[in-house]
Amino acid sequence: MRALFIGAAAFALSGCIIIDADTTTAPAAGFNAAEADYEGPLVKRTALVVSDMDRALTVYRDLLGFQLNSLTQSGPNSYSYEVFALPRDVPIRFATLNSGPDQQRSLALVESAGISPYAAAAPRPAALVVNANGRFDAILSGAEAMGLTVIAPRPLISQTQGEGIEAAFLDPDGHLIVIYQFPEPDAGNRM
Repeated sequence: MRALFIGAAAFALSGCIIIDADTTTAPAAGFNAAEADYEGPLVKRTALVVSDMDRALTVYRDLLGFQLNSLTQSGPNSYSYEVFALPRDVPIRFATLNSGPDQQRSLALVESAGISPYAAAAPRPAALVVNANGRFDAILSGAEAMGLTVIAPRPLISQTQGEGIEAAFLDPDGHLIVIYQFPEPDAGNRM
């Protein structure tokens, strides 16, 4: 199965994007990537708070196809308590998931058992954007079979890839997942 891609930049508000900031230097005016090494931040992973890890894995691993890299119990001094404002008396499990061999630990799930991260249904603050790479119909029908809220598919027009399709659904904790697909698999830039 081809790697799934996460549009992590569009997903910052719903979880946490961990950035490897080796430098804080902004590219100079007229910066040309072909002429110089990139010196900006590198996105490490997107992290989502979920209320039930096993239920979340049925969506992210079993339905979408992410590969489980690790599943651990966080310690009492975990930084997740502070950054996600979680109560200290609730145990945390932490999972990292891969998007194929070239995108290791690109998604994290942080379980705060029984505490749902969303109180409001609208506006939705962010989305996880996933290239379905030939599995669009299977993912969408799987989401419907799981009883998840599905937002109807519609055509997706690209100047470089032609006409594709996109749809969205909410995971059990209310995280918005947008899936898309074009007729030809996107082997180059997976955005």
